[in-house]
Amino acid sequence: DNEYVVSNNLFYPSSRIDLDEDLGQSAFLVNPLVVEPSELYPLQSALGFQLQPNSPALENGVPIGGSNNPLQFLMNNGGQDFFGQVVSSDTPPSIGAVQSSVCGVGSEWNASDALCLPINENCLGDLNGDGAITVADFLMFLGILGFSC
Repeated sequence: DNEYVVSNNLFYPSSRIDLDEDLGQSAFLVNPLVVEPSELYPLQSALGFQLQPNSPALENGVPIGGSNNPLQFLMNNGGQDFFGQVVSSDTPPSIGAVQSSVCGVGSEWNASDALCLPINENCLGDLNGDGAITVADFLMFLGILGFSC
């Protein structure tokens, strides 16, 4: 069976796209709300394709699964996005190259500051996002101490 379905793609700006009727029925014709270009993330950077928390592309893709064979492209999503984040084969992925913010657990993208900030600003040392500053947070800190950015 060589039949496949193309759906849940996002096209923006929609005024520049002339879609076939079949593609238009399941297409998102809205602004994907990616992060704003800045000195830290210039327009040419792949980091500029991170989705903002209110992006319509978040978790609106179609799961692709059924095979662990990377050569069966129609039944295998590759398992990861452009930045190596996991892409589930059974829950709706985000549309695009980045599944979520590259900021990580316990932080989110702040467009005005152009950097990742803790979600809970009252608990800045809570590196693992569990709501408390514990030995686990300290061990995470020690694990990255000395790395160059």
